[in-house]
Amino acid sequence: MEIKVFRKKLEESKKIESQDINHVLSWLDEARKKISFSSQMIPLNEMINWKVSSQLIAHISGGFFSINAVRTEAGSLREVSSWDQPIFNQKEGGILAILCRIKNSEVQFLIQAKAEPGNINILQLSPTVQATYSNLNRLHNGKPTKYVEYILSKKNEVIYSAKHNEEGGRFWRKSNENRLVLSLEDDLTIDKNFYIWLNLSQLKKLALMDNILSPFVKTIISPL
Repeated sequence: MEIKVFRKKLEESKKIESQDINHVLSWLDEARKKISFSSQMIPLNEMINWKVSSQLIAHISGGFFSINAVRTEAGSLREVSSWDQPIFNQKEGGILAILCRIKNSEVQFLIQAKAEPGNINILQLSPTVQATYSNLNRLHNGKPTKYVEYILSKKNEVIYSAKHNEEGGRFWRKSNENRLVLSLEDDLTIDKNFYIWLNLSQLKKLALMDNILSPFVKTIISPL
């Protein structure tokens, strides 16, 4: 029954042409002011907690990813017939998930402003949960992943779940589990500093802007 309601409200949402995103961009700017985050390139041999050898680069925990070398023979399928390259090896994959709800007769999606070392402007609008299993298992001895319990909760309704191959030119046979989960819980409170509810029309507008919306968000909502 809940999925039927979701589908009906989603179809109604698709007909909404005009939704303000100025407050979303202002909220994102304010979020950037609240963080202390910087990244810079350093020599490989200066990395802490990473092992560098002639064979690979790997985390001392054995988790996360390693960087290996791959040799490819492509025949006439590609621009050149063969090549060597470094490649990320992370077979464990991860979870990319967006929690959604029905509020004020519309479908809303919980989006986070997530900081990553390679992001332009540091924060990018990303899925509710974007984590490898090493992150979820806290191999980095860090904080628990926020809201993952709602994504995995059997109390909520899974709209869809599918494994997607991550970009094969950079990752060795890695897939992530993409999920869209409808929250049926009334007690969900969010960190409004870095999480925001957006509707489908707003996400579509943000997808047309430079360096705002994560490609993972676009992948998760594309089946809709």
